[in-house]
Amino acid sequence: MADDVVALGEEPVAIVGMACRVPGAESVREFWRLLLRGEDAVDEEGGLAGVSRFDAAFFGISRREANVMDPQQRIVLELAWQALEDAGIVPHDRRGGDAGVFIGVCASDYLTLPGADPAEPAPQHAMTGLHRSVIANRVSHHLDWHGPSFTVDAGQASSLVAVHAACASLRSGEADLAVSGGVHLNLSPRSAWLAAGFGGLSPTGRSRVFDADADGFARGSGAALLVLKRLSDAVADHDRVYAVIRGSVVNHGGTGEGLVVPSAEAQADALREAHRRAGVDPAETQYVELHGTGTKAGDPREARALGAVFAPGRGSRPALRVGSVKTNIGHLEGAAGGIGLIKTALAVSHGELPPSLHFTTAHPDIPLDDLRLQVQTALTPWPDPLAARIAGVSSFGVGGTNCHLVVAEPPASVARHGIVEPAGEPPSDPRVLPWVVSARTEAALRAQAGRLCERLSSGEPVRAVDVAYSLATTREVMEHRAVVLAGSVSEAERLLRRLAGGETPAGVVLGMADDPLRPPAGGGTTPGVDAPEGTEALARAFAGGATVDWSAVFAGTSPRVVDLPLYAFQGESYWWPAEGSAVPSGRPAGTGAEPRPDLAAMTPAEVYDLVAGEVSVVAGGGAVDGGLTFKDLGFGSLMSVELRNRLVSVTGLRLPTTVVYDHPTPTSLAEFLVSSAAGETAAEPLPTTVASADEPIAIVAMGCRYPGDVSSAEGLWDLVAAGRDAISPFPVDRGWDTGNGLSYVSEGGFVAGAGSFDASFFGVSPREAVAMDPQQRLLLEVSWEVLEGAGIVPGLLRGSDTGVFVGGGSSDYGPRLHESGGSAGYLLTGTSASVLSGRVAYSLGLQGPALTVDTACSSSLVAVHLAMGSLRSGECSLALAGGVTVMSTPGVFAEFSRQQGLSVDGRCRAFSSDAEGTGWAEGVGLVLLERLSDARRLGHSVLAVLRGSGVNQDGASNGLTAPSGVAQRRVVELALGSAG
Repeated sequence: MADDVVALGEEPVAIVGMACRVPGAESVREFWRLLLRGEDAVDEEGGLAGVSRFDAAFFGISRREANVMDPQQRIVLELAWQALEDAGIVPHDRRGGDAGVFIGVCASDYLTLPGADPAEPAPQHAMTGLHRSVIANRVSHHLDWHGPSFTVDAGQASSLVAVHAACASLRSGEADLAVSGGVHLNLSPRSAWLAAGFGGLSPTGRSRVFDADADGFARGSGAALLVLKRLSDAVADHDRVYAVIRGSVVNHGGTGEGLVVPSAEAQADALREAHRRAGVDPAETQYVELHGTGTKAGDPREARALGAVFAPGRGSRPALRVGSVKTNIGHLEGAAGGIGLIKTALAVSHGELPPSLHFTTAHPDIPLDDLRLQVQTALTPWPDPLAARIAGVSSFGVGGTNCHLVVAEPPASVARHGIVEPAGEPPSDPRVLPWVVSARTEAALRAQAGRLCERLSSGEPVRAVDVAYSLATTREVMEHRAVVLAGSVSEAERLLRRLAGGETPAGVVLGMADDPLRPPAGGGTTPGVDAPEGTEALARAFAGGATVDWSAVFAGTSPRVVDLPLYAFQGESYWWPAEGSAVPSGRPAGTGAEPRPDLAAMTPAEVYDLVAGEVSVVAGGGAVDGGLTFKDLGFGSLMSVELRNRLVSVTGLRLPTTVVYDHPTPTSLAEFLVSSAAGETAAEPLPTTVASADEPIAIVAMGCRYPGDVSSAEGLWDLVAAGRDAISPFPVDRGWDTGNGLSYVSEGGFVAGAGSFDASFFGVSPREAVAMDPQQRLLLEVSWEVLEGAGIVPGLLRGSDTGVFVGGGSSDYGPRLHESGGSAGYLLTGTSASVLSGRVAYSLGLQGPALTVDTACSSSLVAVHLAMGSLRSGECSLALAGGVTVMSTPGVFAEFSRQQGLSVDGRCRAFSSDAEGTGWAEGVGLVLLERLSDARRLGHSVLAVLRGSGVNQDGASNGLTAPSGVAQRRVVELALGSAG
């Protein structure tokens, strides 16, 4: 390969997380124990236990779709989640980013299973459910990742080739995180028949790698996934690292002796090139995880290639140790290289080499001593304890594809994964700690508590503060929540055991987040945590659905991230031949077998049961959670239309084709059917109260962010009452080039931290948040604060006729649309002025008028004027109104400097004899408006009333931008007349 392809010593790629499911082991921890004990877990049928089980509800997939999904898709979804957990990465934090998915697969047995009738129409989800390409795409779709996503088929080398591709993507900058590995499930008698016909299977059912009695390989099923980062990124993120991939290569044997005959020369070339790319002398390598199938043709050629590369220059160094995980669990084919890499990474991390099984005497064509090779037959330390732990991993495809990786321990300064240093509890700090557990369902929550209890009782040395901290910071927060309040490992273990057993003892706070938009604990502030009562207050807020910052609880404890149990998926059995047709269970709709029900005579509960039954039928069976959206229940457009058609047949109602989208949960759909059967219109009921045209409008709450660190209306009052000057130099955190002479002004009024945003609180991915104009972000946060200030739970306004009226315009934020780059797909909505109001209405679920007004400097007051009119007309009953401006660039300073319209020192001197121009500033201010009669009826505090308002225009004045005193006098008279 040309020297200019890859520079010598390319950046290592860190393995920061791993997950696997193989014969005899459901996790990486179990797999390592299996290797240490030298267990033979080969399944005689080459299968994997529990392969039909899948937690479809966790991934928002219907039973109907899950039945048709290749189990390889299902297992990769679950393992990808667990691998991220193992890496300490919260999946939600990576949504919208450039993470990639690279999965090796070389077979699709599920497609060939008997049971489906080709004379019948294919199930709706069969195309995506059975297609190999979707195995990787499922993961990217569920996690909302936008980096590369593809499936690799390089025969038995597939998973290692996928890792090679992932490393290349990371090094090029194409992806900043990768999940990679492989999956292989033996499900069909046909694949066993093909393997037997190929002639490579061991008649004794065991792989005897490099042994004189080697007679072929034993088949195996399983999956292995790894989470990869550039080492520099892993160090910056304080990740723990199992091992690093120093270099890798893929080549092919060319013509050779035959299509399926391995080429020792090509394998040797791959070994040399991988080490060259890694910047490692092959003589420094201490161990190689073999492709090692135990075949008569393959083993001698692999041994010859190893000897050719690793023997020269070895000198007095120990012989190269070699082994194969296939002797423990069989040949995982498309996933073989991935599980071999996990074994090697564990050996590097733990400093031990596990035994390769079933070796007694070397194959006569493998002169181990001459080749400077030694089969690793026992559990031992690495041969040279003073040398760096460097290993190789090989995987070869039946068609001649060869892949080799060079793996090594990370630099000494990098935190190691899986290494626990004994540490006692801090004796002087016996504080009560929150042990946070959450899950999608209550059953999973209690199962998760059981897993954690089991881990704590295992005898591993661990500090309470480390476990509690890791639970609070490295796990996704889900709907069902529990917080165990305990100051020691033993106390937490006792309470977790009772929680797992179905109890809710004192010391455990249990709850469910039924509203995805709940205020942070303490209305945006964290309760004090100097006493147990403070921690308990946080726990109760969290269990009720609040977003909680736990950092204050752990202040001063120097906590460390430690390994935690992985998510306890609640699998159910799904299998395609059991489905049989497009509607797998339940009665067909509209057959006339049953009389059509009279909805008008049914109770709401009975109507809900009818809807839930039809939902269950379309979804493929199972219980229905009426509060979940149809999207979360796994409904796509075709299933939604099918549900609508079934309901039309069952009820006789004329339903719009969009009824499922208009009423997005089973509960809301049932409520709509009840009202429709009663003869009510599909529209929301008209407001019952229409105010008079001159009714005063009450201001019931206010919120703002202004210069001078003003973050509330009270803060604004303090600033003006004290006569403080909040003008300051240009901000240093916006990347402004202020040395180009474009403006003669260098000061203005700026909102501190205008670039900060709690994206996860509003369900916004990091990638979309970056594309959002800071004006949108500030409006979201201040809108929430205003509603809280009025004593209104924002979630209760969802579906109401509350209006949003925002004065503002487009800013210079972000690139132009055709230059979107990493913001592609989000820039249009992120920077459109119309979305200033629309984003607030969307996020809060408000269905009243939402509009953005741009009348330059009068925008926010015009927005308030329009809101007043809307309230008086009955168009809305509550309104958020105000305005926002954030200066993302210094452009407005440059333009007004050209016009000589700015005050030199950035300060406005209104009505003063020394006034010399305007001073630019930014901020956001909103008021919550309500008809005065409604405010009094609802008991809302009234801060002030708006009696009247007016809006007009200068007309043909002295110039487009020249003010008109006459027009201004008229608008004041207009407002006074409106107020009476």
